[in-house]
Amino acid sequence: MNSKINIKRLVETSLFIILGLILSMIRIFNLPYGGSITIASMLPLVFISFKYGTKWGIFSGFIYGLISGMFGFSEGSFKGVNIGMVFFIFFIDYIVAHSVIGFSGLFRNCKKIKLSTKLVCGIIVGGCLKLFFHILSGTIFYGSYAQWFFSQEGFSQGEVILQTFSGFSLYFIYSLFYNISYMIPEIIVTCIVGYTLSKVQYIKQKLKLD
Repeated sequence: MNSKINIKRLVETSLFIILGLILSMIRIFNLPYGGSITIASMLPLVFISFKYGTKWGIFSGFIYGLISGMFGFSEGSFKGVNIGMVFFIFFIDYIVAHSVIGFSGLFRNCKKIKLSTKLVCGIIVGGCLKLFFHILSGTIFYGSYAQWFFSQEGFSQGEVILQTFSGFSLYFIYSLFYNISYMIPEIIVTCIVGYTLSKVQYIKQKLKLD
Protein backbone atom coordinates (compact mmCIF):
# COMPACT_ATOMS: atom_id res chain seq x y z
CA MET A 1 0.00 0.00 0.00
CA ASN A 2 2.78 2.41 0.91
CA SER A 3 4.64 1.71 -2.33
CA LYS A 4 1.48 2.56 -4.28
CA ILE A 5 1.16 5.86 -2.40
CA ASN A 6 4.84 6.67 -3.03
CA ILE A 7 4.53 5.93 -6.75
CA LYS A 8 1.43 8.13 -6.92
CA ARG A 9 3.30 10.92 -5.15
CA LEU A 10 6.29 10.66 -7.49
CA VAL A 11 4.07 10.65 -10.59
CA GLU A 12 2.00 13.63 -9.41
CA THR A 13 5.11 15.54 -8.38
CA SER A 14 6.77 14.89 -11.75
CA LEU A 15 3.67 16.12 -13.59
CA PHE A 16 3.48 19.26 -11.45
CA ILE A 17 7.19 19.99 -12.04
CA ILE A 18 6.76 19.53 -15.80
CA LEU A 19 3.69 21.82 -15.71
CA GLY A 20 5.68 24.44 -13.81
CA LEU A 21 8.50 24.29 -16.37
CA ILE A 22 6.01 24.64 -19.24
CA LEU A 23 4.35 27.64 -17.56
CA SER A 24 7.78 29.22 -16.99
CA MET A 25 8.24 29.29 -20.77
CA ILE A 26 4.96 31.16 -21.30
CA ARG A 27 6.18 34.66 -20.50
CA ILE A 28 4.07 37.79 -20.26
CA PHE A 29 7.16 39.97 -20.00
CA ASN A 30 10.93 39.43 -20.24
CA LEU A 31 13.77 41.32 -18.60
CA PRO A 32 17.47 41.00 -19.56
CA TYR A 33 19.51 38.35 -17.72
CA GLY A 34 16.70 36.01 -16.68
CA GLY A 35 13.92 38.03 -15.07
CA SER A 36 10.43 37.38 -16.42
CA ILE A 37 6.73 37.44 -15.54
CA THR A 38 5.07 34.11 -16.30
CA ILE A 39 1.59 32.64 -16.07
CA ALA A 40 1.85 31.44 -12.45
CA SER A 41 4.82 29.09 -12.95
CA MET A 42 5.33 28.92 -9.15
CA LEU A 43 1.84 27.54 -8.57
CA PRO A 44 2.54 23.84 -9.32
CA LEU A 45 5.28 23.86 -6.66
CA VAL A 46 2.86 25.51 -4.23
CA PHE A 47 0.30 22.78 -4.97
CA ILE A 48 2.91 20.09 -4.27
CA SER A 49 3.73 21.70 -0.90
CA PHE A 50 0.05 21.92 0.03
CA LYS A 51 -0.67 18.33 -0.91
CA TYR A 52 2.45 16.63 0.47
CA GLY A 53 3.95 19.07 2.96
CA THR A 54 6.84 21.49 3.26
CA LYS A 55 9.71 18.97 3.18
CA TRP A 56 8.46 17.35 -0.01
CA GLY A 57 7.77 20.81 -1.43
CA ILE A 58 11.36 21.90 -0.77
CA PHE A 59 12.68 18.70 -2.38
CA SER A 60 10.43 19.26 -5.42
CA GLY A 61 11.63 22.87 -5.67
CA PHE A 62 15.22 21.59 -5.59
CA ILE A 63 14.55 19.27 -8.56
CA TYR A 64 12.69 22.03 -10.37
CA GLY A 65 15.61 24.41 -9.77
CA LEU A 66 18.12 21.92 -11.20
CA ILE A 67 16.13 21.51 -14.42
CA SER A 68 15.31 25.22 -14.67
CA GLY A 69 19.00 26.06 -14.23
CA MET A 70 19.90 23.80 -17.15
CA PHE A 71 17.37 25.68 -19.28
CA GLY A 72 18.95 28.90 -18.01
CA PHE A 73 22.29 27.84 -19.46
CA SER A 74 20.75 27.19 -22.86
CA GLU A 75 18.89 30.52 -22.83
CA GLY A 76 22.01 32.53 -22.02
CA SER A 77 21.01 33.56 -18.48
CA PHE A 78 24.69 33.27 -17.44
CA LYS A 79 25.92 35.37 -20.35
CA GLY A 80 28.72 37.75 -19.36
CA VAL A 81 29.14 36.11 -15.94
CA ASN A 82 32.59 35.11 -14.72
CA ILE A 83 32.86 31.31 -15.06
CA GLY A 84 33.99 31.07 -11.42
CA MET A 85 30.69 32.60 -10.27
CA VAL A 86 28.40 30.42 -12.36
CA PHE A 87 28.15 27.67 -9.71
CA PHE A 88 27.19 30.13 -6.95
CA ILE A 89 24.63 31.90 -9.14
CA PHE A 90 23.20 28.54 -10.19
CA PHE A 91 22.97 27.51 -6.53
CA ILE A 92 21.31 30.69 -5.19
CA ASP A 93 19.24 31.86 -8.18
CA TYR A 94 17.95 28.43 -9.21
CA ILE A 95 18.39 25.75 -6.53
CA VAL A 96 17.73 27.77 -3.36
CA ALA A 97 15.31 30.30 -4.89
CA HIS A 98 13.01 27.51 -6.12
CA SER A 99 13.47 25.22 -3.11
CA VAL A 100 12.15 27.87 -0.70
CA ILE A 101 8.81 27.94 -2.55
CA GLY A 102 8.25 24.70 -0.62
CA PHE A 103 7.68 26.80 2.51
CA SER A 104 4.34 27.84 1.01
CA GLY A 105 3.03 24.60 2.49
CA LEU A 106 3.40 25.95 6.04
CA PHE A 107 -0.26 26.96 5.96
CA ARG A 108 -1.64 23.60 4.82
CA ASN A 109 -2.72 22.48 8.29
CA CYS A 110 -4.39 25.74 9.35
CA LYS A 111 -7.86 24.26 9.91
CA LYS A 112 -9.73 27.51 10.59
CA ILE A 113 -8.68 29.20 7.34
CA LYS A 114 -10.28 28.61 3.95
CA LEU A 115 -8.20 26.85 1.31
CA SER A 116 -8.23 29.94 -0.93
CA THR A 117 -6.82 32.12 1.89
CA LYS A 118 -4.23 29.50 2.86
CA LEU A 119 -3.14 29.21 -0.75
CA VAL A 120 -2.73 32.98 -1.19
CA CYS A 121 -0.77 33.23 2.10
CA GLY A 122 1.45 30.34 0.99
CA ILE A 123 2.10 31.92 -2.41
CA ILE A 124 3.07 35.23 -0.76
CA VAL A 125 5.47 33.54 1.67
CA GLY A 126 7.05 31.29 -0.98
CA GLY A 127 7.22 34.15 -3.49
CA CYS A 128 8.79 36.59 -1.01
CA LEU A 129 11.42 34.02 0.00
CA LYS A 130 12.22 33.46 -3.67
CA LEU A 131 12.46 37.23 -4.15
CA PHE A 132 14.85 37.51 -1.18
CA PHE A 133 17.34 35.07 -2.73
CA HIS A 134 17.12 36.71 -6.15
CA ILE A 135 17.90 40.06 -4.49
CA LEU A 136 20.81 38.47 -2.63
CA SER A 137 22.19 36.95 -5.83
CA GLY A 138 21.70 40.17 -7.78
CA THR A 139 23.49 42.22 -5.12
CA ILE A 140 26.49 39.90 -4.96
CA PHE A 141 26.89 38.85 -8.59
CA TYR A 142 25.15 41.41 -10.82
CA GLY A 143 25.89 44.70 -9.03
CA SER A 144 28.15 45.83 -11.87
CA TYR A 145 25.01 46.36 -14.00
CA ALA A 146 23.70 49.06 -11.63
CA GLN A 147 25.27 51.94 -13.58
CA TRP A 148 23.72 50.69 -16.83
CA PHE A 149 20.33 49.98 -15.22
CA PHE A 150 19.87 53.40 -13.62
CA SER A 151 21.16 55.19 -16.72
CA GLN A 152 18.36 53.82 -18.89
CA GLU A 153 16.19 56.35 -20.68
CA GLY A 154 12.87 56.88 -18.92
CA PHE A 155 14.22 56.04 -15.44
CA SER A 156 13.39 59.43 -13.88
CA GLN A 157 15.07 58.76 -10.51
CA GLY A 158 18.10 56.97 -11.97
CA GLU A 159 20.46 59.93 -11.84
CA VAL A 160 19.46 60.76 -8.25
CA ILE A 161 20.08 57.15 -7.19
CA LEU A 162 23.52 57.10 -8.87
CA GLN A 163 24.47 60.33 -7.12
CA THR A 164 23.17 59.16 -3.74
CA PHE A 165 24.39 55.58 -3.57
CA SER A 166 27.65 53.82 -4.39
CA GLY A 167 29.39 50.50 -3.85
CA PHE A 168 27.44 47.74 -2.08
CA SER A 169 24.44 49.99 -1.31
CA LEU A 170 24.07 50.83 -5.02
CA TYR A 171 24.32 47.14 -5.92
CA PHE A 172 21.58 46.33 -3.39
CA ILE A 173 19.27 49.12 -4.66
CA TYR A 174 19.79 47.93 -8.22
CA SER A 175 19.04 44.29 -7.33
CA LEU A 176 15.99 45.36 -5.31
CA PHE A 177 14.55 47.42 -8.19
CA TYR A 178 15.34 44.81 -10.82
CA ASN A 179 13.95 41.80 -8.98
CA ILE A 180 10.87 43.53 -7.55
CA SER A 181 9.97 44.74 -11.06
CA TYR A 182 9.12 41.19 -12.15
CA MET A 183 8.70 39.19 -8.93
CA ILE A 184 5.92 41.32 -7.41
CA PRO A 185 3.77 41.06 -10.57
CA GLU A 186 4.63 37.33 -10.68
CA ILE A 187 3.42 36.86 -7.09
CA ILE A 188 0.23 38.84 -7.80
CA VAL A 189 -0.54 36.82 -10.95
CA THR A 190 0.09 33.56 -9.05
CA CYS A 191 -2.18 34.67 -6.18
CA ILE A 192 -5.00 35.52 -8.60
CA VAL A 193 -4.68 32.21 -10.50
CA GLY A 194 -4.26 30.21 -7.26
CA TYR A 195 -7.26 31.88 -5.60
CA THR A 196 -9.42 31.26 -8.68
CA LEU A 197 -8.40 27.60 -9.00
CA SER A 198 -8.97 26.99 -5.28
CA LYS A 199 -12.67 27.64 -5.86
CA VAL A 200 -12.86 24.76 -8.36
CA GLN A 201 -14.17 21.58 -6.70
CA TYR A 202 -11.83 19.30 -8.65
CA ILE A 203 -8.79 21.28 -7.46
CA LYS A 204 -10.04 21.16 -3.87
CA GLN A 205 -10.24 17.38 -4.09
CA LYS A 206 -6.78 17.12 -5.62
CA LEU A 207 -5.29 19.24 -2.84
CA LYS A 208 -6.83 17.00 -0.17
CA LEU A 209 -4.07 16.52 2.35
CA ASP A 210 -2.54 13.03 2.43
